[in-house]
Amino acid sequence: ELQTEMKKLLVYSGAILLRGLAFQLEFSKFATLRPGFVSPLTAFDRVCEGHSLRLGGISEYAGWALRQAPILSRGLAPLCSVHPLFVTLFFCVCDLFSAELLSRTCDVLASRSKSLPKFDPLWAAIIYLLNPLSILATVFHSVGSLHNLLTVSCVFLAARQHAALAAVFLSLSAYASLHPVLFLPAILLLVSSGSRLRAVVFALVFVAASG
Repeated sequence: ELQTEMKKLLVYSGAILLRGLAFQLEFSKFATLRPGFVSPLTAFDRVCEGHSLRLGGISEYAGWALRQAPILSRGLAPLCSVHPLFVTLFFCVCDLFSAELLSRTCDVLASRSKSLPKFDPLWAAIIYLLNPLSILATVFHSVGSLHNLLTVSCVFLAARQHAALAAVFLSLSAYASLHPVLFLPAILLLVSSGSRLRAVVFALVFVAASG
């Protein structure tokens, strides 16, 4: 157990250092050449632009400058006044939580199914943290890291059979970015494993929270 925790600490520390190094090398200057990372749908800079408009008494959605959901634009607004390094650190923390939840989800599913091959859950975290897209999204200050955290939280809660909480997080994720709705059938199957009642609870809470 201690050896596993040490390996996890090394992996997570390495992930933070890798993202910090990329930030110091100013990889974000190349963001203007990568529309997928700096589009109005994912760019943190647009959140700050909307915040500035709101402080000036103008609608943050004036001129389509901001396309983030209101809950995200208001929640991330405090980060607009801090050093970019702290913004990078915030998205690093989002990545670490996502990786940890992915690892725990694999652990839960492996314990429930004896037919699955032996798999070290830590590899799920390693694959996520070393994914170049995850690294660049963090360095370029894409709110996609936060979207990922909300979606992974839903998957973890579904694996733990927490139907109501899984539905709430899927609703939040879909509210922030519509594409997580595509996971609805898979999440429904996962949360309803062994109990149709949980599936009903999940569906009802999801509809209520989405409304």
